[in-house]
Amino acid sequence: MLTHFRHLLDQRDLLVTTDIAVAETATQLRRDPGLHRAVAFRDALARSVRGGGIRILDSDDLLRQRAFAVMAAHPDVQLSYGDCVAAALASSKRVSAIVAVNPALRTLGYPLEPA
Repeated sequence: MLTHFRHLLDQRDLLVTTDIAVAETATQLRRDPGLHRAVAFRDALARSVRGGGIRILDSDDLLRQRAFAVMAAHPDVQLSYGDCVAAALASSKRVSAIVAVNPALRTLGYPLEPA
């Protein structure tokens, strides 16, 4: 996944994420493989934001409501709240793909990267 992000940044693609995705990633990195990876993620993210390669959107009530609507509309699909936020955001923005690890998002019709 890291290699794929580097490739996207090298291509100068604009990556849009949310504070929810940042929180989930930082939490997972802190748990495994550990604090040093979470701190490295923080530093890489800060460099990418400063360089204009990544834009972080703060969640708000509208995005939360739309994410829960995605969850409710797909009761048989195992989606995390973060997955639902990504789907809600993608449905309101022009996106070429969602960078995600949960293949269940494909069942909603979104192209995922890496393939």
